[in-house]
Amino acid sequence: MKKTFRRLFLIDRCFYRLWRIILWFKKGAESEGNRRLMSRLASCGWGGSLAGGIAIYSPKNVVIGNNVHIGDYARIQGNGGLRIGDNYHISRNFTLYTANHCYRGNRLPYDEVLELKPVVIGQIGTPRCFSEVYKGNTR
Repeated sequence: MKKTFRRLFLIDRCFYRLWRIILWFKKGAESEGNRRLMSRLASCGWGGSLAGGIAIYSPKNVVIGNNVHIGDYARIQGNGGLRIGDNYHISRNFTLYTANHCYRGNRLPYDEVLELKPVVIGQIGTPRCFSEVYKGNTR
């Protein structure tokens, strides 16, 4: 009985350690990707964080203030320019567009030309899950 219990305890302990190592590598890879993404932004203040699964298109046009947190699976299109003020917390599954197809173009329903308009988000705020912000808005 003692040998069986001890063997099960050791196996359980080995699986626990292996699981902790896998989580450590996953967290390291995620944070490395976020560091790379933050370095590609036009400007990024101090004290902010990016969660996993974030996509920022045209990051060279995105300016993020101090203490800005962006939640999981956010999609930000920065073609037209984006400025986020200080102390802003964006929830998960947030979508932001700064560009749209030109539906008044030469072809229907739209042509290859994009209409670009900047989005300016002020200080201290929290958009909720599954929020969407479109081009030209100022909040």
